[in-house]
Amino acid sequence: MERRKLARLNLRLPVLLFRTEFRNPIKTETTDISSDGFYCTTEEPFGLGDKFNCVIAFPSHSADAAKQGLLLNCAAEVVRVVVRAEIPGFGIGCRISQYDVLPAQGAPDALMHN
Repeated sequence: MERRKLARLNLRLPVLLFRTEFRNPIKTETTDISSDGFYCTTEEPFGLGDKFNCVIAFPSHSADAAKQGLLLNCAAEVVRVVVRAEIPGFGIGCRISQYDVLPAQGAPDALMHN
């Protein structure tokens, strides 16, 4: 039986995870995403209930340079942790509690063009 309330899309989007204990953001990508959360993998450990900020990039595939996509600036919480056996690291299911939509103009190229 499906435990999720909302359908998820298998969509790989660049994401930066910001934790207060790390100086630099953790760069990863979503594996899937819905309107209230996402799943991604990271080599850094996270625990259930950990709260953090993140930025998810939705790049534009338009030939128009003015249409650079958008950024979702989110407050999120870890609701699921999976220790990966085949590759070192963790899979984390995250619930988005709050977000702001921002234009991607000025975002680092590494985030917008993964």
